[in-house]
Amino acid sequence: MTGSSLKNLSILRSICGMKNLPHVMLATTMWPLVTTEQGNKREAELISTSHFWGSMKSADPIIRRYDNTRGGAIAMVDELLQMSPIVLQIQEEMAVRKMALIDTEAGQKVNIDLKTLEKKHKEELEEVRKELILVAAEEDNDMRKHLQAMEKKLVEQLNKVEMNRKTLVRPLNQRA
Repeated sequence: MTGSSLKNLSILRSICGMKNLPHVMLATTMWPLVTTEQGNKREAELISTSHFWGSMKSADPIIRRYDNTRGGAIAMVDELLQMSPIVLQIQEEMAVRKMALIDTEAGQKVNIDLKTLEKKHKEELEEVRKELILVAAEEDNDMRKHLQAMEKKLVEQLNKVEMNRKTLVRPLNQRA
């Protein structure tokens, strides 16, 4: 699993809450691309390793094998639809306890990730701007254009991060 997949699992736990994990379905995929032995080994690793699914195992989530078919998808969704409704942790935090999204457990995790991303983009932008100054002296137009494109992309990424952080802070009744 990639770093972003691990972050997504952490946020999933925060959105649902550990007590609701029996209503969460974790599905393995790619079965047609591996041998049964390889698939069984990878699945066992996901289930037994704490930073993958292992930390959720004690809460008894539903674990299924998705076979990449329409029928398999329908069967999984049908299984979830047969379950009784639950109140997710984030619903409890926001609707019942009247917390702002940024103050919820999931919101705090997302905010930390956004701050980290913002810092990374600012450092990269600073480096690109330093390079632009050096290239201007050398009159290397191709490199200058490349760096300007990188600068533009980084500024856009920073703006997106800022917009996402503002969304975390904005009260629910002010969201579009």
